[in-house]
Amino acid sequence: MSIQIFLKSIAQQDQGKFDVVNKNLFNIKDFNDHTSFALIFNNLSETYDNCLLSKTELKNFSSDLIIKGWTELELARVYLLVQISKKFEQKYEHIIEELFKTAGISELIALYKSLPFLPEPKKFLFRAQEGTRSNINLVFNAIALNNTYPMNFFDERSWNHLILKAFFIDSDVSQIIGIEKRANPTLMTMLTDFAHERVSSGRVVNPELWKLVNLCQDERF
Repeated sequence: MSIQIFLKSIAQQDQGKFDVVNKNLFNIKDFNDHTSFALIFNNLSETYDNCLLSKTELKNFSSDLIIKGWTELELARVYLLVQISKKFEQKYEHIIEELFKTAGISELIALYKSLPFLPEPKKFLFRAQEGTRSNINLVFNAIALNNTYPMNFFDERSWNHLILKAFFIDSDVSQIIGIEKRANPTLMTMLTDFAHERVSSGRVVNPELWKLVNLCQDERF
C-alpha cells in the first residue's frame, strides 16, 4: 500500500475534516502564495485533534508504514504535505522550505515526520540534519525516533551525532530505526568516551549504550 493511499484512508475516516483539508488545498493556485500555505498548515489544528492515533485506526494497515506515536493532527499535516508535493510537482520543495521557515514547534514536528514520505526526500537532508541540532527535545525526537529518514540518508558523521545526542538527552534510543544496522567503530569510541565521562561525574549510563558499543565492536572486526 502506498503512503498516499494509507494517509488518505486514515484521514478520510472523518469525511467532514477530510473535506476541509482538500478544499483548502484546492483553493490554492499559486505556489508562491506562502501565506496561504502556512495558514492552511497551521490551521489544521482547528480541525484535527492533537491526540494519538488509536490502535483501531491503525490495525488494518501495513506495519512497515511507520507512524508510531503520531497524532491525528500530525497525520493530517503530513497528508497535506504529500498532496502539496503531488499538486505542485516542480515547486513542492520550495513550498516546504518556506513552511520550515515559519513553522512553530508542532508544525516542525509534522514537517520532520513527513520527510520519508515526500518525493526525493534527500532534497531535505539539510533540514533533517538541522532538526538533530535542535535544543527542543520534541523536535529532535521527531526526526530521530520512529523515523526512517536518518537511517537511509545520514552519512556516518551525522548519524553518530544523532545517536550520541539521543543518549545525552535521554531519548528512547530503542525507537531509533536502524540503530543496530548502522553501528560503526567511530560511534563505539564516541559512546565509550561519553560513558566514561558520565561515570566519572557520578551519573547513570543507559544500559542500551553498552549494548550498542558491543555491536559497534562486532562491526569493527
